[in-house]
Order: sequence, then C-alpha cells, then structure tokens
Amino acid sequence: MDTNIRKPILVAEDSTAMRGAIQGFLRQEGFTNIALAPDGVVAWNLLNKAEFDLVISDWMMPRMSGLDVLKNMRQSEFHEHIPFLMITIRDKADDILMAKKYGVSDYIIKPFTAKLLLEKVKMLLNLD
Repeated sequence: MDTNIRKPILVAEDSTAMRGAIQGFLRQEGFTNIALAPDGVVAWNLLNKAEFDLVISDWMMPRMSGLDVLKNMRQSEFHEHIPFLMITIRDKADDILMAKKYGVSDYIIKPFTAKLLLEKVKMLLNLD
C-alpha cells in the first residue's frame, strides 16, 4: 500500500472526538488529504469548493444532517458520483433502507473498529 495516499476525503462529524478518531485512523493508513467538517452545512460548502473522492459522514449533525448532505449530493450532477460512507448510531433497518434509498454507498453503525472503517474506505476508493 502506498504510504502517502492523496485521494481527497471529506469527513463530516459533529463530535470533535469522533472526527479526530476518524482522521487519525485515515492518517495512520497513509491518507494525507483529509478535510473536516463539524456539520452538514460546512460539509456541503466544502463539497462546492473542492473535489473529493469520498465523503464520510455522520447522520445526525446540527444545521444539516448527513442524510440531507447525501440527498443534496445525489441531486447534483457535480457530486452524484462521489462515494458516500454513512457512519451513525442509527441501526434500525428502516434507517438503513432510507439511506440506501437516497444512494448511500455503504453504512457503518457506531461503535466501529478502525479495521472496518479502513476496509470500507479502501473498497469505496478501489484501493487494495
């Protein structure tokens, strides 16, 4: 595996600790181009200013939820192709089906391991 992976990733998570943990897991794996957003509004603004190869987002965030970011992305010709990894405590089948309805690429239920996160990230970015 390349030790310096430059693929740009956007991490949207309102919990400072969780945002830092996700960033740390990614950095340990060699990802160096990581943008952080504390809520969906900031994430959406970043998406409209820069190009990303992957969005990792919490569902429940203030100002704009991760689900709303996903909906906006899938309705945008500029963002509809970007893989979207939802990380959330929402573990009900209805929640997972709703995320799939709106085009989520993959779904992780909190709590999760670094190994699981990195496996999903590599799969979504076609890295092996």
